[in-house]
Amino acid sequence: LTFNREAQSARLELGGAVVAFVNVHLNAFAAPRAREIGLLLEVVAGLRRGADHVVVAGDFNDRPHTGAAQRMLDAGFADAMEGSDAITFGARDNALVREGDEREIRLDYVFYTAENQRGRRSRLVLAAPGRVVLDRRVPARRDDGSECARYLSDHFGVFAEFRLESALG
Repeated sequence: LTFNREAQSARLELGGAVVAFVNVHLNAFAAPRAREIGLLLEVVAGLRRGADHVVVAGDFNDRPHTGAAQRMLDAGFADAMEGSDAITFGARDNALVREGDEREIRLDYVFYTAENQRGRRSRLVLAAPGRVVLDRRVPARRDDGSECARYLSDHFGVFAEFRLESALG
């Protein structure tokens, strides 16, 4: 297990296969984010050599098919929420979003490698499409008295459920 602001990782053995998980929080600004995704891809390349499957999830601070998100796709990862019109950052009803920021966009992802990275016979299958988690909130009021929700973050959580299919024995 490793931890820093940009990424935390863990390796788990599940049903005879090793699955590496990485949680990320990339910079909100393009230049540092470009450096961070480069470093992340180097780390992930090492994880891919020692794991059967890799899941990378979190705040990429980029819209679908741009910047850091596109680089994950280019590196051979699948997007668990591909084709979704999910909004993971939005001002509507979220007290943690800066006043005046009206964006409603997707910045958060669950990327995964379906095929076994070490040539063994297992496959990571998306059991249910990725989704946004909106039920982790409490009622709150803005400074002007209007009702809104207070979430744990200015981004909404993302969730994907996987099934490991194995022919290992």
